[in-house]
Amino acid sequence: MEMRRFGKPTTVIEGIKMSDKDLHELNSKMKRALATGGTVKDGIMILQGDHRENAAKMLKENGFSESAIEVI
Repeated sequence: MEMRRFGKPTTVIEGIKMSDKDLHELNSKMKRALATGGTVKDGIMILQGDHRENAAKMLKENGFSESAIEVI
């Protein structure tokens, strides 16, 4: 999680090795499920708000190993 402009929290997800198309699809799926906004820039997913725990849970559900996910 990072604090961005005006002190608003954002959840940053990086290190995912996927094609840009698949990364955008995963981002769209996560935005719908978490009811938030976000974007993909340079292979990094950015979600508006503090969604660390829910994002980690969704990544596990989408086939990412639990040992590869680090919540900071």
